Amino acid sequence: MKKIKFIVLCLTLLMVPFLSSCLNNTSDDNTTQSSYGYAKVVSYMGSYWLVVDSGEKLIPTSASLAAMTSNGADLSKIDRAYIGYTLVDKNEITKQASLPASSRQYSVILNYIANITHGVTSVEKGTVNDTIKSDPIVNLALMTTNSELLLTNGYLTIANSYYFTKPSLHYFTLFHYENEGLKPAKDVANPDTLNLYLSHNKNLDGANYLSTSSSVVNSYPFLCLMAFNINGILNDVHTEKSAFIIKLNTTENAGGSTVFKDAYTIKYQK
Repeated sequence: MKKIKFIVLCLTLLMVPFLSSCLNNTSDDNTTQSSYGYAKVVSYMGSYWLVVDSGEKLIPTSASLAAMTSNGADLSKIDRAYIGYTLVDKNEITKQASLPASSRQYSVILNYIANITHGVTSVEKGTVNDTIKSDPIVNLALMTTNSELLLTNGYLTIANSYYFTKPSLHYFTLFHYENEGLKPAKDVANPDTLNLYLSHNKNLDGANYLSTSSSVVNSYPFLCLMAFNINGILNDVHTEKSAFIIKLNTTENAGGSTVFKDAYTIKYQK
């Protein structure tokens, strides 16, 4: 189990450097060097741009957008993406250094974009719509130095390792029970807990023990990296406390035959 998790972690860290550090780097690095990271796809009247987690806006060149489209990318169907890009003019960084992050924008050549958006569903526990499918995953890998969950701008992002033979058969959904409120902490001074559930439906796909989503993350990051827009859920949580714990419940097998329940947590500051 530890070996599998370590491999996933190494691959994830290799593929996901922090975008903000790349954008704020004012050294003489060659502008042809590509940067990678997460971004929200925004559209307005047929135009597209990307907003990275640190708030800066990336405006892809028309040529690079056309190239992505010709390769099959449909930006109109993407909410959160994993991207690779090259700055057109690195001088834009120094020129805008005094501006707040949300006011900075950079022209980029979009080299790669992968849709990592997955569905979020709110249902009432015990009703006919309560259809959480719990086919096991292997495990989740660290997304930060101390958590397997990355929570930025209302997006919960994970690095999900699971076995597959036909990845197109696998569906992942994040479930939230509407009638399951915050679980009170034993100590009233501590944050309460919001439970979320990762649903995995493999649609009877077999398990090829040589093929995991983590083992192909370099070539197919969208099979491993997954994001869920939980802004609606967060907005509906009512608490007098300044923070609460988000607990993602999973069904796992750690690469073996024994299936068990696991959970990962991260604190959300209101």
